[in-house]
Amino acid sequence: MRSGAASWSVRLGTRDVDYRGQLKVLKRNGYCGYLSMETHGRIRHAIPKDAVRQAQGSAFSVGGEEATRLCLESLREMLQQI
Repeated sequence: MRSGAASWSVRLGTRDVDYRGQLKVLKRNGYCGYLSMETHGRIRHAIPKDAVRQAQGSAFSVGGEEATRLCLESLREMLQQI
């Protein structure tokens, strides 16, 4: 999401996309392949606009590991619930 001069994101499964529903359909249809998740967003840190345009350096990396860990945790929880 973009807000003024920065970009920010939310934890997987906490907004409008029905990830749980999509995972249920994959399971019901017997899907047994890979899942891919891109966690370029940041949960608690806004990414400065200039860092979004040129994704490199420490300004872009702040909070990246945390965002990935939180999104993976949410994905694991959803997979256990379906």
